[in-house]
Amino acid sequence: MTMTIDEKYDNAIQMLHGYYDGKNERLRIASSVLKENGFNTDFHGEFVSMICGRLGREGILKESPFTFLPSDKGIIDQVRYQQLNRKMEEMPVLSYAELGRIQEEIFSMDRILTFVVDGGKLDAVYNNSDRNPKNELAEKTITFNDESARILIGEIPLQLPPFQNEHCLCRVIFKRKIHEPVDWSLVYKEMTGDIEEIADKKKMRAVQDAMYALNNRVKKEANTDDSLFSWEGKSMARNF
Repeated sequence: MTMTIDEKYDNAIQMLHGYYDGKNERLRIASSVLKENGFNTDFHGEFVSMICGRLGREGILKESPFTFLPSDKGIIDQVRYQQLNRKMEEMPVLSYAELGRIQEEIFSMDRILTFVVDGGKLDAVYNNSDRNPKNELAEKTITFNDESARILIGEIPLQLPPFQNEHCLCRVIFKRKIHEPVDWSLVYKEMTGDIEEIADKKKMRAVQDAMYALNNRVKKEANTDDSLFSWEGKSMARNF
């Protein structure tokens, strides 16, 4: 079913609020998360030209949507990006078809986008939206089924994409007790199979993005303001 602009706007408010921690107003969200929420990052697309425009007019976004244009520095997979750039340097020996494929892959690469919000206004719009009464996660029995890649919040099923980052994150953290810290590297190894020594901030960011995306999914589908997971230092924990 196609969502109306108002429904998409409300979806954007929920997404942004899922990343806002009440302090840091500079939110860093991967373009893949935007796509999961039904948006695209093309400047001429609906999200930037209509949704972000409205967010700006209402004072929720402090900076112009122009800041959402693709940026080399925001590309997550820098290694692959550099490989493609080296291929571009071989342009004289590349066919037009191959050149087009390289450019298409570069443009489609997952990027980190920065949203600078006014936290007070974001909270006000989020809290004043016409929604059903919120669920309290503390009042719900929450379980995770690895085989079906599903979280059950009371009677609310939350289906995760099998074997993707959010599923892998749950595999690790639901083996621990509530509030037991889990080092980010353990989650990253489950997500990627990387068993080498890792201390890369971009790798840690991939784990954070998976956690924030999952928190946002829980808030939206379970109709709650509570974050199922929290991050502190270089570790995360399950709150309920």
